[in-house]
Order: sequence, then C-alpha cells, then structure tokens
Amino acid sequence: METIVEIKNLSKNVRKRQILKNINLTIKQNDRIAIVGANGAGKSTLVEIISGSTSKSQGEIKYNFKGKQLRRAIGIQYQQGDWPPGISANDVLTFNRILKNNMYNLDELIDIFEIKDFLKQPLKKLSGGQKQRFNALLSIIANPELLILDELSTGLDMNIQYKIIDFFKQFFSEKDKTLLIISHNSEEIELLANRLIIIEVGTIFLDKPIDYIIKKWGSVRNLMMSYFKGDLINEKDRF
Repeated sequence: METIVEIKNLSKNVRKRQILKNINLTIKQNDRIAIVGANGAGKSTLVEIISGSTSKSQGEIKYNFKGKQLRRAIGIQYQQGDWPPGISANDVLTFNRILKNNMYNLDELIDIFEIKDFLKQPLKKLSGGQKQRFNALLSIIANPELLILDELSTGLDMNIQYKIIDFFKQFFSEKDKTLLIISHNSEEIELLANRLIIIEVGTIFLDKPIDYIIKKWGSVRNLMMSYFKGDLINEKDRF
C-alpha cells in the first residue's frame, strides 16, 4: 500500500517541556493504528500535529493525499469542541452540507450515532456522551482518507458503543481508508486496529501489528496490562 503520511525526526516543545522526541513514523493506506500511552505521553499532540491543528517544533511531515487539501483529506474527532453559544448540532451539520463535498449519507449517520433527539439543542448544553457521538459523526461526514478518533467509546452507553464500533469496523473493511485511534479499550482496539503503537514520554516505545501482539501476548489486553504494570522494561520483552 502507498505511504500517505511520512514523519521524520518530529519533535514538539511547549515552553521548556519536550512533548514529542524525534518521532519517526510511516502511515500507509489502509493502516488502522491504535495509539496507547499514559496520560501526558504525547498521544494527542502527535495526532493533532498530523491533522494540522497543532504545529511541530522540529522535523518533517510529508503527505500523499493525491491533491486533496489536508482539511478535506483528514477527519478528526475532538473530544469536546469549542462551539459558540447558541449553535446547535443541526446548525453545524447544515454548514457542513454547504461546504463539503463527497459527504457520507448524513441521514444514515444521524441514525447510527443516535443524535436525532438533540439536533436542535445548543451544543454547549449537550452531555459529554452526546458531544462524543456528535464529534465522531463530524469526523467522518466528508468521507476523509485518514480518520483520527480520540477515545471513541469513552463515556458512551454499551449499546451505542457497539453500534458505533460496528459501523466503523464495516466502514474500514469496505473502503481504502486509514485510521488513527487513541484508545485504552483493548476490545475496541482488536476490533478496529491492525497495528498498535505505544507512546512513552514522547517517544515510540512499541510499534507492532495486532496479529503479532495476539500471537505473542494472547491479546491486546494482556500486552497493555504488562506494559502499564511495568513488565516490558527490557527490549527483548517487546519483540
């Protein structure tokens, strides 16, 4: 598969703190990459830089989206979103209908993400779970080449969790799309991802195919438990 994002020696500094340190990463078409790490490890900063919403301090990023503008080629699900007072979900969807081409079937998405009941409510008054569902819908509305999801199922009821995960699983099985998902839900990772990256203190600690992880550790959950318990200190334990 073609490389769509190539990252070389990427670093990010905020004041005197180095958030990312010399990251080298190749993302190919149809990669579905889960990104795992402790709070503050640099996961969100990395995907924000890839999406173009945050600047890098050093390094190089090359994109290959065949002429598509970055903002159209990449869809990103923000965990919250800073909306002006009084703006409703329906207002935002209407705006996106006008601006964006090649949109996914919007009525189908409204049903899948179960947002019909709060379409006319101000976005600032929505619950955390409602905002999560709406932002996930927005990430896919323009049918992007690269989709970035951040804690997709966090704060959602189990029934809607599985409904949305099943939708994305089918979406990626039928289309030549690429996924970056920040997640600590091992079941979600096994269902959606084919590659797992662990970020530790701003560096890539591990980057392996999901099939390899399941073969070596039995499951993604077992690997994550070993990592967060501190059992993967030696390099030989990771390979």
